Amino acid sequence: MAEWHATDDQIEMKALHGQLEQAQDALVQQYAARFVQYEKRLEADAVRIADMAEEIKAVNAQLLSHQREQIHLLHTRISELEQRLEANTHHPRPAHTPRGPKKFTRYTGRCHEFQIRDRSGLCGDDGDSTTTYKTRFHTKYQR
Repeated sequence: MAEWHATDDQIEMKALHGQLEQAQDALVQQYAARFVQYEKRLEADAVRIADMAEEIKAVNAQLLSHQREQIHLLHTRISELEQRLEANTHHPRPAHTPRGPKKFTRYTGRCHEFQIRDRSGLCGDDGDSTTTYKTRFHTKYQR
C-alpha cells in the first residue's frame, strides 16, 4: 500500500510540475511580449529625442546668429558714438551767449502778487522793466 500512495504522489507531483512549467512558460511569454513593447517604446522615444535635439540645435544656431548680428550692430553704434565724441572734443561748441538777464518769480505773500525780478534782485522803478501781476487766487489772507 505504501508503494501505491507513492505512485499517486508521484503522479500528482508530475501533474503539478507540468502546471508549474506551463505557468512559467506563460509568464516568460508575457514578459517577452512586454519586453518587446518596451523596446518599441524606447526606440520611439529615442527617435523623438533625436528629433528634439535637432530642433534645439537649429534654434540655438538661429539664436547665435541673431546674437552675433546684435553684437555687430552694437559695436557699429559704439564706434559711431566714439567718433562723434572725438569730433566734439576736437571742435567744441561755441560758448553760450546769454540772452539777457534771467527772470524768476517770487510770491509776495499777503498782497498776492507775483513780482518778476531779474537776477540782480532789483524790482520797482529802477528801470529794469519789472512787472507786478495781480493774481486771481483767493486765500485765507485775502478779504
